[in-house]
Amino acid sequence: MIARMMQVGTLSLPGTDAGLPSELAPRGARARAALSDLGVLLGGALVAVLVSLAYLLVRTSWGATDASDFDSALAAALLLAVPPTWAMWLLMSAVEHRATPGQRHAGLVVARDEGAGRGARARRMALHPISLPFWFWVVAVLLLLGVPLVPWAVLLWSALVGIGGLASVVLLAVRPRTPAVHDWVARTRVVVQP
Repeated sequence: MIARMMQVGTLSLPGTDAGLPSELAPRGARARAALSDLGVLLGGALVAVLVSLAYLLVRTSWGATDASDFDSALAAALLLAVPPTWAMWLLMSAVEHRATPGQRHAGLVVARDEGAGRGARARRMALHPISLPFWFWVVAVLLLLGVPLVPWAVLLWSALVGIGGLASVVLLAVRPRTPAVHDWVARTRVVVQP
């Protein structure tokens, strides 16, 4: 599967979107799916924290000595690896299975509107507020590397994604059958899997 994902030009999506319903999935199901996907991130972060702490405790004789620079960097690398790993897992699932794991669990799929193109689900993931932890990770890494100006552009992108997410929440509260901003821009819709 990873080899197929790396060859984007030859990636074939399973099935067609033509037979999927046009009516949007209920907002409760969409919210549960997003919370489920975020729960996986939080669970992964918790495991990474526990493993990092255990590693540092063992390496410092249960806190009797200071951690070496290498040990501290290794523990930090483990923590910093969680957001991009989680984001790529969601992206691969969205492209390969037409839904994130949370959406699949809720019985939902992301359908492309006619003419949306092959990259619609990837665009949707980049614009979805659930991608904010990934974008903040990109900003943090770029700042740590000392890259000038680029982190501010990514931070601006993150702010736009966040504003779009807030607008989507307001729209969902007022008009439950309105597509979210990221779906409108990416020309996709979340529907109940038939």
